[in-house]
Amino acid sequence: MRRLHPLLLYRESIDNVFTRYITEILEIEGYFCIEKIDVTKSKLDYEMLDGRPLILISQMDLNKEELETLRLYVENGGRLIASRPPVGLS
Repeated sequence: MRRLHPLLLYRESIDNVFTRYITEILEIEGYFCIEKIDVTKSKLDYEMLDGRPLILISQMDLNKEELETLRLYVENGGRLIASRPPVGLS
């Protein structure tokens, strides 16, 4: 299924005040057509990513399952941009 809007993944955290930083920058620059999902409230799975033209990831830690989901998305032709990506994502 092809979804038209890019997806921004972030994890709301009091320990990391920069997690929403990329969201704020995009809104200030006028990019309002990006769907935003807080992965503390929604489980990151392949169905969420499938068909997206682009996935943006804010600065956040990812567990092994999330890393594998993102790796599968990229291996299947998806585009991914990560802000300060975790080591496991490289």
